[in-house]
Amino acid sequence: MRPLFVSAAPLRVQFFTPPPPRVICYLAGQNRTPDRAVFPLLFAKNTGGAARDTAAILPLVVQAGNAQRNHPHLITHKGASVTAQTHILIPAWVDDMLTPVEKIETHVRGLRHKAVSVFILHGGEILLQQRALGKYHTPGLWANTCCTHPHWGEDPHACAQRRLSEELGLSGLNPDYRHRLEYRADVGGGLIEHEVVDVFVVHLQERPDITANPDEVMATRWTGPDTLRAEIARTPELFTPWLKIYLAEHVGDIFGSDLSEGTSG
Repeated sequence: MRPLFVSAAPLRVQFFTPPPPRVICYLAGQNRTPDRAVFPLLFAKNTGGAARDTAAILPLVVQAGNAQRNHPHLITHKGASVTAQTHILIPAWVDDMLTPVEKIETHVRGLRHKAVSVFILHGGEILLQQRALGKYHTPGLWANTCCTHPHWGEDPHACAQRRLSEELGLSGLNPDYRHRLEYRADVGGGLIEHEVVDVFVVHLQERPDITANPDEVMATRWTGPDTLRAEIARTPELFTPWLKIYLAEHVGDIFGSDLSEGTSG
């Protein structure tokens, strides 16, 4: 644990797990300081729970803001350069008009936006991924094979192929479009996912060789739908909101007869 952000007045610093650089850059670039309302989970104190003077941390917030304005894709923290991936524009609806909006801003504002999800199936099992701890929301939670946002102007199918390659090292796949669904969910830290999702399915005859990108994925595993539903019922906090919604409300639309009776729900 290390101090990173200033809490509300009086000026004191709380010890907590810092958010990913993308969120730091976005907030600093907006001249905003994260507070308990924006990032409630990040303000959980460690065992020491001590507060410190902010003299050491204020320059970091200022520095982050300067880095964001001068070099949108880079933030420097104590001499270490970290790729921030800010200013990624995704398609979102603003006043009922589809508009390119910065990705973090989209989630802070809770804007309705386009998304892409992929399920890879093999032998009645689903490939799941555990999101990397550096993800800007729902870090460490289990999700479907791939869930992402298309870039502005990007075709959903091309997006699915791109992210399968970038996240899991899987190229040459041809995802089959299945369904478009919409959901809205609180994903923690004051961020909202309100997605219009194009869902794709990939059938494989053999399990592929996966090369997970550690910046995106910390683990993968195969599991049957019955086992997955039982795990979600037992420990729902370990799974992303959208995966739980997919399995609770959209199984038939996504999988159809792909999964045998008794496992497809």
